[in-house]
Amino acid sequence: MADAGCLHLRELRTELGWTQQQMADRIARLAWMRGEKNVGVNGDMVAQWERGVKGVSPRYRELLCILFGVTADQLGLGPATRSGTTPRNAPRVADESLVSLLDNAAQLLDQLGATGTLLAPQMLQAW
Repeated sequence: MADAGCLHLRELRTELGWTQQQMADRIARLAWMRGEKNVGVNGDMVAQWERGVKGVSPRYRELLCILFGVTADQLGLGPATRSGTTPRNAPRVADESLVSLLDNAAQLLDQLGATGTLLAPQMLQAW
C-alpha cells in the first residue's frame, strides 16, 4: 500500500495533466539539462514510486523537488537530497516555470535535429 507521500506525488502529477511516462520524460530532460548522465527513469518507475512499491533514491528525490518546485518534505519523501540540502521552497510549477522552459528548449532542440544536438551543450553551459 502506498504512503501519503507517494499519493501526493501522484496528485502533483495529475494536477499538471501528465501521464506517468510524461513525468518520467520531464525528469530525464531535467537531469540532462543539469548535465547528469545515465538517467534510467520511465513510466513504470514512476508508477512504482506512486504505489510505494519502490523508494525514491536521493538522486530522483532531488530532481522531483526541482521539477515540482517543492521540498522533499512537501512531497512526503523526507528531507534528504544528494547534496544534503533542501531545495528552496518555491511555488508549484506554473506555465512560465522551469518545467515549461525545459520542455520548450527540448522541443526546439529536437526540431533542429543534428544541429540541436550540437547546440545542446552550449545551452546547458549558458544556463
